[in-house]
Amino acid sequence: MMSLLSVAILAFFIAWVGSYALSRPTGPFQILDHPNERSLHSSPVPRTGGLAIWAGSLAGIVVALAILGGRTELAWIGGAALLVGAVSFVDDRSHVPVAARLLVQVAAAGPTEESMLPQM
Repeated sequence: MMSLLSVAILAFFIAWVGSYALSRPTGPFQILDHPNERSLHSSPVPRTGGLAIWAGSLAGIVVALAILGGRTELAWIGGAALLVGAVSFVDDRSHVPVAARLLVQVAAAGPTEESMLPQM
């Protein structure tokens, strides 16, 4: 049986390899952030490195779910990460209104079941 340390190592490896592949200017998505008056960089830089971190995190959550028997807390975290990551990627490719992004982030952060709320 795979330990949770192995899950963390797997997630790190996926994020590391994916970051290398996606952050190169010749990467598959070619999404570059061009500098403007507010930028800290002076030349275009890739904007897709976050996809690799997102993929590594989701892979870790999926494997941890398999190991721990589908615990609902992890499933909620995975679903929230999937939702926020998808909206963030769409926002990088085209413009998503601030209100829509905020709504998705609030929905992903908020508890959806009474059992998930802290007991007073």
